Amino acid sequence: DADVRVLSVKGYGNPQLLRSVINQEQPDAIVHFTDPRYWVWLYEMENEIRQKCPLIFYTIWDDLPYPMWNREFYRSDDMLLCISKQTKNLVENVLKDHPKPGRIHYVPHGINEKQYFPIINDLEYEAFKEHITDKKDYDFIVFWNSRNIRRKNPGDLIMAWRTFTSQLPKEKAEKCLFVMRTEPVFEHGTDIPKVIEALCDPKIHKVKLITKRLAEKELNYIYNMSDAHMFMTDNEGWGLGLTE
Repeated sequence: DADVRVLSVKGYGNPQLLRSVINQEQPDAIVHFTDPRYWVWLYEMENEIRQKCPLIFYTIWDDLPYPMWNREFYRSDDMLLCISKQTKNLVENVLKDHPKPGRIHYVPHGINEKQYFPIINDLEYEAFKEHITDKKDYDFIVFWNSRNIRRKNPGDLIMAWRTFTSQLPKEKAEKCLFVMRTEPVFEHGTDIPKVIEALCDPKIHKVKLITKRLAEKELNYIYNMSDAHMFMTDNEGWGLGLTE
């Protein structure tokens, strides 16, 4: 009896909206995710929420030092679901002075291993590769699969690609391709086509921009056809593209 409803809001919502949802839907629990500093308004009303249902945080934190600044957020949750073993370790250490049995659980966020694998002698794969490369034969293909947002640094990646290919002999540079799977323009990122136009000579610094969402099979095709994957994200120690 799964029931999914999407309420379109700007940003991270507000107390009035949440009160309305709780009153109308009477949920069994409230689950939120991402950095708790985006959810200050939610934690300011945590006592009100927890009178009616539990507050659950599906959380990730990647690196030391221990995020002691999150302690009061963590203490306000009835349950913390940790995306990785590292996250679980960090959360447990932050809350070591405030133990509560059953509060912290390891609930890994992963992928279906059967969807990503090496491909050998597959005609559909070869046809897809020809489509992506416009039937051109490349010696070196680099793939970037990510969001067009500031911390993913898409503009820096294009600059790095230009710098790399500019150091090659022209005939070798022409045999290299950088494939980017992302949104072309986004308010929290940049205008990638304009960056490519400003920085790259299309004959030497070749960039292929894929803007549509790919099925897992197609994504696996690109992982197979690429020689390297590029990640230049700051403030992120774990990413889905890297796991894939």
